[in-house]
Amino acid sequence: MPTKPETFDIVILKSVLGFFGNLDEPAKVMREIHRVLKPGGKVLFADNLKGTKLHMAMRRYLIGWWRDTSPWRYFEISELSGILGDFENVYIEPTGCISGIVPGPRLKALAYKLDQLLPLTPGMHYVGVGYAEKPLNRSCS
Repeated sequence: MPTKPETFDIVILKSVLGFFGNLDEPAKVMREIHRVLKPGGKVLFADNLKGTKLHMAMRRYLIGWWRDTSPWRYFEISELSGILGDFENVYIEPTGCISGIVPGPRLKALAYKLDQLLPLTPGMHYVGVGYAEKPLNRSCS
């Protein structure tokens, strides 16, 4: 990124890290974000989780561009945590379940309400949202 170090207070990512098929590239992205954040700066993110086998099957069925050959990566929470190693105060919340496998905004809104009522375990969620903070006492490398 052609940006000076310690330029930004905040960086926001939405479904960016999953674009890369392996963990090396998202880790490079996070190191670059760490470099351009000011000390105490935050990165906010949301990315797709693996979810359940039903989620993976519905992705194949409902999303035309997604195929078994797609390089898109669906993360485990531990993988997202791992690429945030240079950050502190890392928080990742798994969310969404039924709303991830239904089409259209009206059905998604209804399914989201249902998601809030169900006693879901973390492996049943399909999105990880969170934030992490660049430490105040360390500059980028």
